[in-house]
Amino acid sequence: MTAEPTPTVQKNPMDVLQLQASRLAEINQAQQEQIGLLKAQNEQLNRILQASAKPTAASALMNVKIVSIDISFWDLVGFLIKLTVAWIPAMFVIGIIGLFISLIFGGFFGGIFGGLFNR
Repeated sequence: MTAEPTPTVQKNPMDVLQLQASRLAEINQAQQEQIGLLKAQNEQLNRILQASAKPTAASALMNVKIVSIDISFWDLVGFLIKLTVAWIPAMFVIGIIGLFISLIFGGFFGGIFGGLFNR
């Protein structure tokens, strides 16, 4: 059982070219419409960027002076406890870094000046 190929109908090459030309014209028209939309969006974005780039009085630098902070005593106690708990791992890491720095400098200067004090 061999499948026989279905015979293809040969079209006139001029008709095929005309069909292709009309489809290309439709594609070109759709692309031109899309380009027009993109240009409009680009202009809108440029206007938005220009409006946001202008310095306003609200965005100017201002000096601020804090007069008071309204916080209850127990909220302040809770904050300070959290701050203390947060310092524990921070001090651990800083201590390890200090240990390594002291080992490096101790080894370096101990090697240089170690011979002076071993009498």
